[in-house]
Amino acid sequence: MQDRRMGIPFYKLLLLSFVGIACTSSSNKQETHKEKDNIIGVNAYDDIDLFNLKGLGRKEGLMAYPFIQIDSIDKFQKRIVYKISKKDSVERIYKKEKNYWTTFYEYRIDTGYTQTYEYIEPDKIIELDYEGTYKKTGYHLHDASIIAKGKMITYGFWGDKGIDIKPDPNNVEILKKRGKAIFTDSFFNRNDRLIIMSSTFDKIGNNTSYSDTTCYKVYGHSWFWWRYFAREPSKCD
Repeated sequence: MQDRRMGIPFYKLLLLSFVGIACTSSSNKQETHKEKDNIIGVNAYDDIDLFNLKGLGRKEGLMAYPFIQIDSIDKFQKRIVYKISKKDSVERIYKKEKNYWTTFYEYRIDTGYTQTYEYIEPDKIIELDYEGTYKKTGYHLHDASIIAKGKMITYGFWGDKGIDIKPDPNNVEILKKRGKAIFTDSFFNRNDRLIIMSSTFDKIGNNTSYSDTTCYKVYGHSWFWWRYFAREPSKCD
C-alpha cells in the first residue's frame, strides 16, 4: 500500500499523522474516539479549511476526539492544534508574511530528517520539503508540492539528491523544470468516503509508472482532516 500524507510523496516512508511540533505516539486509534474532553471556552472545530485557516463546524461542551483547536495569537499569528487524543496532538504556528501564512516543521524519516516550509494562500498551498542527515545537516530541497482544491501535485527528485537553495515559494517553479518525477493526487468526497486517485509520472522514462485509487472512511470530513486524523483504507464502493 502506498500512501501520502503531510506533503510526503508515495515513494517515501509513510509518515505517521502523529508527527509534529507537539506530539506523542498512540497505539490504539479506536480508543481515541471513545475519549471526550470538556472544551467549554475553547475554539474547537470538527474540521478545517486550511486555505483560509478557518475552522468548520464549531464545537462546544463535551467533545469527542479528534477535533481541531484554532486560536489567534495576534493579528499576524495563528495557532492550530490537531487534537488526536488527550495525549496526542500536532501543533502548527502560522505567521503572516507578505501575501502568505507560513509555518515550518521538522520530522524524522528513514534516511534522516525532513524540514517542511508551508506557504498558504486562499487558492493554493505550497509545501517545500528539505531533506537532511540524521545529524540535521546538509539540507537540500527535494520535493515541492502545490495543493489546490481537489488536487495535490508534487515535483521531486525521487531517489536522487535535491538542490541546495534557500526556502522560497517560487522554488516550486524550479522543481517543475528540474524534478525527475511528478506525483499527483486527485481527491473528492463521495458519501462517507474520501476517494484519492493517485499517479506517478516518470519524467526520465516519459511514462506513468504508478496509478491507483484508494478510499478512506472520513464521514464527510475533508482531505485536510484526513492528513492528520488518518484512517485505514476501506473499500471503494
